[in-house]
Amino acid sequence: MVPIFEFGIEVPMLEKILGRALPRFKESSVGKPRVSAGDLVQAYDTLGLDMVTIPDDSFFSRNVTPVWKDDRTFVNEFKQIWKIDETRNMELYFGGEIEISDEVESLELDPYNEGRTSFAKEVVKEAQSRGMAVVANVHGGFSSGYLSCGIVKFLMAIFRNPVHIAALITRFTRFWTELAKQLVDVGVQVIGVGDDLADKHGPFIGLDEWRKFVKPGLAQMVHEVKNRGGLIFFHSDGNINLILDDIAGMGFDGLHSIEPLANMDIGFVKKSYGKRLCLLGNVDCSQTLCFHSLPRVVDETHRTIQQASYGGGHILCSSNSLHSGVRLENYLTMVATGRRYGRYPLSDG
Repeated sequence: MVPIFEFGIEVPMLEKILGRALPRFKESSVGKPRVSAGDLVQAYDTLGLDMVTIPDDSFFSRNVTPVWKDDRTFVNEFKQIWKIDETRNMELYFGGEIEISDEVESLELDPYNEGRTSFAKEVVKEAQSRGMAVVANVHGGFSSGYLSCGIVKFLMAIFRNPVHIAALITRFTRFWTELAKQLVDVGVQVIGVGDDLADKHGPFIGLDEWRKFVKPGLAQMVHEVKNRGGLIFFHSDGNINLILDDIAGMGFDGLHSIEPLANMDIGFVKKSYGKRLCLLGNVDCSQTLCFHSLPRVVDETHRTIQQASYGGGHILCSSNSLHSGVRLENYLTMVATGRRYGRYPLSDG
């Protein structure tokens, strides 16, 4: 059958799925996560999914603690500023602290610090007991770079201060590459590289800048992960049609999330790149899974399978993640529809 997964589930949705409240951010630590490995795997299994995704906030080191600016605002290890939303029990990105200057050279990121892969080991053990695959959500140097200093400052500096931008991207890319290799070593089968670089109109940077600053690091990450025996897919929201040839040519095994409201047509991508890329997507999670009727969810899910699943090479999921705005009933309908129509050999019925 067509596999079904999600690249992430936000804490409010995990609470709905598990049927209980989870600890607050301040009550947790690297050694005592808000969501245990057992809870995480249980949530994915309860939804009827085939793979578990380890979230990107699971890889912080025990040696680094958040720096609190006030009772709701903190700075993490990557110099990103986050604010706590107490109502929803989640953190919201607020900005970055890094100045694009010689300060970049002093940024210390040790992928081998204690505790980086501890949670992943627990998830792998729990998932294996249920026959589920494991995906790790890591990042690329581009999105890590702009989250660490703020996207406007970052994009301006690509032209005003390219030397330090290149150094910043390189530092983050090396960190995530070395961490991804360790994750494969502890049993994670698939690495998902989340490197958001576009909005609905197109990439934030031109093709020349993409090939100069971003593509080489991602290509190296692909090489290192595949040499280690892992599979690896690329994730970006937005309209990335301009760089699809490059992504397919770099050796990525898959592409996520193929956002439909950003003019990403999964049928076109299947015809053009389906022999080189496994497609992960793409039921709309900004409108369809949040606001639309259940029959609309069924129709869109069925259509997605018809466009992308023939011949294999398709994993059904939303167009991003199971975020707190998604109606759980709609999502469960997507999964049920996937199980109904996603059985090989596929039919048009």
